[in-house]
Amino acid sequence: MGLKKWLNNARSVSLMQSSMPALLAVVLAVGQPGFNLWLAILAVVGVMCAHLGMNLADDYFDYRADMLSDRDKVIRRGFRAMTEKYPYLTDGSVTPGGLLSAIFSFGGVAAFCGALIFLVRTLSNGFTGMCGSWWIVVVAVLTGFLGWFYSAPPLKLAYRGLGGLRGDYDGSCAGFGACRTACAEYIVYA
Repeated sequence: MGLKKWLNNARSVSLMQSSMPALLAVVLAVGQPGFNLWLAILAVVGVMCAHLGMNLADDYFDYRADMLSDRDKVIRRGFRAMTEKYPYLTDGSVTPGGLLSAIFSFGGVAAFCGALIFLVRTLSNGFTGMCGSWWIVVVAVLTGFLGWFYSAPPLKLAYRGLGGLRGDYDGSCAGFGACRTACAEYIVYA
């Protein structure tokens, strides 16, 4: 399956949710001492790839949990529910293994971007202290944890009404909002 199909399956239309906080940080950082355009580009690309990978991971874990049958039950009770969440899996055009490969490909690009940023910031600011790169690790682990366990067992945060911790709807929570904005701002000019 080509990149265009994977971008469509990963719901790339939702990228504004994660890219806007990162782009806002870049705009705020332009002209500040220490601004680095290359790190800014890496940060935005990394955030967007992480978002795409987490969208696909959500599909994967929902598919494994047989969410379509649960959605059918909800619809039969008269409620509206999205029924075409992962048609590429149900029609057989993609296998769960192929989906996992795409998830880890997007995640790998995000991790590579993060590793380069971490390396540059560690070399310039050190690891410890207020401007140290230690907190890039904290934010990456926090957002990765919230993104993965949004629908992955054993936590399945979205299934327990805690999906908003990821910041799905308004981008204001830990996952796609404030943490990523702060981290991106640090990355591009700290």
